[in-house]
Amino acid sequence: MKKFTTDISIDDYHSGEGISASQLKKAVKSTAHFFVEEPKEKEQKSCFNMGHAFEDMLLEGGELDDKYWIFDPEKRPHPETTFNNKENKNWKIEQFEKNKDKIVITEKELIDLKGMLKSCQNERIQAAIKGDIIKQGSGYWIDKESGLLLKTRPDVIKKRAEYSVFILEVKTAEDSSPETFAKSFAKFLYGIQCATQVDGVEKTLGVKVAYYYYLVVEKKAPYNAQIYTVNPVDIDTHRAIYKKLCMNIKEAKESPERIEMGYAEDCGNKSGVLELEIPTWYYNNLNK
Repeated sequence: MKKFTTDISIDDYHSGEGISASQLKKAVKSTAHFFVEEPKEKEQKSCFNMGHAFEDMLLEGGELDDKYWIFDPEKRPHPETTFNNKENKNWKIEQFEKNKDKIVITEKELIDLKGMLKSCQNERIQAAIKGDIIKQGSGYWIDKESGLLLKTRPDVIKKRAEYSVFILEVKTAEDSSPETFAKSFAKFLYGIQCATQVDGVEKTLGVKVAYYYYLVVEKKAPYNAQIYTVNPVDIDTHRAIYKKLCMNIKEAKESPERIEMGYAEDCGNKSGVLELEIPTWYYNNLNK
């Protein structure tokens, strides 16, 4: 199976068939973590709301569509008092109930979103997100070695030549400086997403991904927007990692004993007993 489509919503993508990079990342801790089901109704953090809203505004011409709701507390019946006031409290409950199916953005967040958009109006960023591009398309393919159905959804795929494209992934951050984003890349295992996106695009669209970029935009003034590129060697490294995770998942599906081993699954010790390694800093502190 190889398929690429732009007709699937983000919600349908997440709830539909196929294994995404986010799911693969869970298996880094242990294969058992991959098989833990997520709660059907997960509370959406405000930072994720900001990120989704910014991506939509950046790629759709600067306006929020009707899936968002701007909450302005200054419109409460008695703005001179707090929400401890009964009428204010009831008004807030009523407003949230009326817009319960929408993503909430506050007026303050909207100000930041506009500042972020303004920082992306320079020529180099606009050149990356305009022209012959595919926005948030979904690719599905079978991993050859494990036989698992994988999926990916890059923010932007831009055509360079007939069979050559680059991928641009949009990230929002408190700090978009090189040192801090490098730490985020490591902490959040972005490399797994990067490698699966490259492979997914190449396999489903029949093109070569020449470059992989991140556009990282700060959520607070001065709203610095920085573009980074990922070294092909790092992509290869993370390709090997995600391929190994796929094989671990395949083996666990066939032999549940792998899940039962927990953190000892790859230690070579069939008893599942690990020797505790006391960190050096502990003994260093004891000897002070």
